[in-house]
Amino acid sequence: MLYVLFLCLIAFSPKVEAMSFQEAVALIQKHDSIRERSAKSDSLSEKAQMKGSWGDPTLKLAAKNYPVNTLDPNQSPMTGLDIIWSQKFPLSGRYTSQQEEMRKLAEAGYWQGEQQSQWLISQFWIQLVQMRLLQEERQILQENLDWIESMVKVSQNLYSTGKQSQQALLELKIRKSEIKSLLTTKEFEFKSILPYLSYLLGREQVSIDMQSVPWELLSRRTSAIDRRERGLQAQLAAQKEGLLARKSARIPDVTLSLGYTKRFDFDEQGDFVTLGASIPLPTSDVVYADIRSSVHEYKAAELALEDYQKKRQAELSPLRLQQQRIEAEWSILTDESISFAESSRSITTKSYQLGEASYVELLQAELKLQNLKMQKASLSAELAMTLIQIKSLLGESLYE
Repeated sequence: MLYVLFLCLIAFSPKVEAMSFQEAVALIQKHDSIRERSAKSDSLSEKAQMKGSWGDPTLKLAAKNYPVNTLDPNQSPMTGLDIIWSQKFPLSGRYTSQQEEMRKLAEAGYWQGEQQSQWLISQFWIQLVQMRLLQEERQILQENLDWIESMVKVSQNLYSTGKQSQQALLELKIRKSEIKSLLTTKEFEFKSILPYLSYLLGREQVSIDMQSVPWELLSRRTSAIDRRERGLQAQLAAQKEGLLARKSARIPDVTLSLGYTKRFDFDEQGDFVTLGASIPLPTSDVVYADIRSSVHEYKAAELALEDYQKKRQAELSPLRLQQQRIEAEWSILTDESISFAESSRSITTKSYQLGEASYVELLQAELKLQNLKMQKASLSAELAMTLIQIKSLLGESLYE
């Protein structure tokens, strides 16, 4: 009964359908960290409209000079009702520069979001490379386990005929246990990738169709946009506009006002009209200190862009050399070392089956071949990681 219940639970348990590479990338592009930067960029775009505004006009209503005792408007020629409208008018292009500064900051925020998207996709690629490496290592170990099991059977036959010692049989069984232990370790290493993969994709349970991954994309050129550089360029442009705005602030705004006083015809002189203009005098250190601060901020943004461009080139050169080194090592392993090791194990296996080779020689040949295959898989992963770094530095697209 319990066995039947167990089978039912397996049959009706939810299955995670494997998603394609493109589907996974689409999910990553909706990641919360990207949306956060997009929201900040949108906020700065709205602030640009505010920074470019002259401000609201002011309307003032005032009843003035009413006698305290009677509040009678017909007792004094100074009594009246004032209606005053005033508006600030810029005498420089400060507000235009302020608006453009915020627009450039919003553009820098947009490129930060694009850079975050590129980084998340590169992290996704890294997880895929690790998953492929673990799959290849498990396949190598499983093939080795199958071979060891066949050698255990051979050893049992040889032991039964007195052609091989019990020690040989035990050593092969120990080696079999070691491989099984390694397989278990690789299984848990594979499972340890899934939580971070889940974070990247925003799903609790994830499964990737590894056949849909465009591995060839890593080794060919794709469209390139250096998002980091674009963001720094926008930041520099924003600081330039900010500096221009601070310098323009040395020319203060003028406030013009128009007033109309409604009188009560006490002296038959009619109503009054008032015109006015006011302008602040920039005599304090506020404006000039702000200019000096903006000069330093502009210089810092300029140096940040130059430093990034130099650093990018400095990081690319060793990565190119690393790529060449890995490709050379991989080629030697594939064309020579592994082929020789396979031949060596094959010859040693036949000799062992005939009782002409010791179990030590057999295990040495088996371990050598396994290590070389593991090294090849590791080099393939290292090469993929290097190509991901190169494409990220160049701003090349990691998907199509």
